[in-house]
Amino acid sequence: MRQMKQTLTSATFSFLFLLSGLSASASTFNPLDTTLTETDTNEVQVEIEGIDPDSGLISALSEIITVSTQEATKLAARIAEVEALVEAGTLTEEEGEARVEALEAEFEAKMERFGESMETWSDEFGDKMDAWGEEFSKKWEERAEELDESIADRVEGDIELKLDFENEEEEEEDNSVKVKFDSFEFHIGANSFRTMDGNDAASNAYLSPLQSLTGRSFLGVKRRIFGPKSPLVIQSGIGFESLGWSFNNDRTIVKTVVDPASASTSEIVPIENISGVRRNRWDQFYIELPVMLHLDFSKGNTVDQGLSLGVGGFAGLRTSSQSIVHGADSDGDRVISRTISGYNTHLVRYGLQAQAGFKKLKLTGRLDAQAFFRPGTFEEEVVVGSIALGFVL
Repeated sequence: MRQMKQTLTSATFSFLFLLSGLSASASTFNPLDTTLTETDTNEVQVEIEGIDPDSGLISALSEIITVSTQEATKLAARIAEVEALVEAGTLTEEEGEARVEALEAEFEAKMERFGESMETWSDEFGDKMDAWGEEFSKKWEERAEELDESIADRVEGDIELKLDFENEEEEEEDNSVKVKFDSFEFHIGANSFRTMDGNDAASNAYLSPLQSLTGRSFLGVKRRIFGPKSPLVIQSGIGFESLGWSFNNDRTIVKTVVDPASASTSEIVPIENISGVRRNRWDQFYIELPVMLHLDFSKGNTVDQGLSLGVGGFAGLRTSSQSIVHGADSDGDRVISRTISGYNTHLVRYGLQAQAGFKKLKLTGRLDAQAFFRPGTFEEEVVVGSIALGFVL
């Protein structure tokens, strides 16, 4: 029983560590042993170490958050350097785009390799928990037998012990039931800008709430961390999210430079030189590493078959960002204006998430833990908040 308390304490501290790490700035983490080497003027390679398969839960979750924020922030700085060279005229726009594409391609490859190490760690951790569960089960059975004998001696036969052989067979089967389950989820919902206090932002007046949507898909595993009958389930894997904002009153987002010596700013302004606007959107796409701890009250050897409550966090890397306007010019000819730009948003997003579900249906709320735009580049400091309805396949 002492061993169980120690394990529960460890899991609790692990989860609190995850929440505190997500709500802090990425700059508070100490970087891992990483190298960033420029092999020539057009190619940058990023190398990081993966997760040690023998890492505990605390250190592994710490590495996941550290790598996805610290290293991606470094990559954002290198991209900013390229943009500065383009603005200064040292590089042409084509050369700048080529360098940025090379940086992002190498970084995506690195994240894929890191994801493989996550999967290896997950398997190793699961095996350790399975072994612990088997050992605990054996000790519990020994204690139960001693207790039964003690009761039988004290009542001197007044209590008749009846053996239920069917229950024994079920217990033997429980020792071999699954604790690891594959999981695929799809979510769709609405997103909006919130103030740093979580209130409605003034910028939402420029957005169409019914068309500013978010979509997420998630592929990973759920694992009962204290054996097949435990309600505690940890979920991890890889996710893909799209954030979309639809502007009203014929507006769109632009990136402007008032003074070449100062940083650019992003604004939501009226559309110029295009009339009869039919579509004006801004879309971003992210690769994410979400982690969530659930209380799943499903019966039997299953998950997602009953009431479930979950809290956790996520970290995402922006892979694309573009705005698009459909309309007509002064002659009535069709015009499509597409601009590829990050609009001064951070390359990396991270935040908190909470979920309530019944069987396959899930309702998930998210709130970013850092400002969406870089400091001083937007009219107000905002974060992204969303609520989405999902389904588990």
